[in-house]
Amino acid sequence: ILGQVLGLFLMFALGLRNEEACGVNFGHIYQMEEFPGHYCLIIPQTTKVGSNLIKLGGKTFNASRIIPLPNCIAKLLYDVLACRIKALKNHSDHVQINADTLPIACFNADYTKRCDAQHLTDAANIMFGKIGISNNDLIELAQELQEEHILAEENGITDEIALLEKDPTAYLLRRNFATHLIILGLDEAEIEYIIGHAIEVPGIRRRDFTDEALLMQIKQKLDRRPLLNNTPEVNNILLPA
Repeated sequence: ILGQVLGLFLMFALGLRNEEACGVNFGHIYQMEEFPGHYCLIIPQTTKVGSNLIKLGGKTFNASRIIPLPNCIAKLLYDVLACRIKALKNHSDHVQINADTLPIACFNADYTKRCDAQHLTDAANIMFGKIGISNNDLIELAQELQEEHILAEENGITDEIALLEKDPTAYLLRRNFATHLIILGLDEAEIEYIIGHAIEVPGIRRRDFTDEALLMQIKQKLDRRPLLNNTPEVNNILLPA
């Protein structure tokens, strides 16, 4: 499940939703003009529900966003891309490779095939099973999320923050990311934007976050996340042989 692991990594490291992690390509990574050597990931598209086909936009209008990449993540993704291009060229000298359209979260070791949200859910279930979380635990988690959803509806809460996430295991990675944003000192508007929620802070607009100086401030905070140090252990898990 090599390709799916990288999709789960995007959820853990950048807070992407399932379909967002499946939808992004290597071509969606770009270098900042004002800060050479620093990179961002554009989230312009997702996979359609139940398939690996892509569509523009995401779960809501707020899903489209720019996420600054910590240095170690940018390096890892470009290293993965280089390895995949090399492997594809070794497989056939006649294959036309468009690196920009290669999916980051591929299916298994098929670097040209995009995985879908269910693939990530299945991979997350396997991963959590390996660390001792049983199927009963997963069922209880899903029930708790369903109860939260019902309670939110009864209280008239309709914002997407309160909506039930249909893949509770994989979404634990996204929730962990959101918790870390608070620990890293991001303010409320920054968190809402990076997570892909509606910005509720008065006077702050989504288009404000196209300012690279503001994105750089967020990036410097994300760089402090200790779990994403560029260690050999992380590279051994994520880089293809």
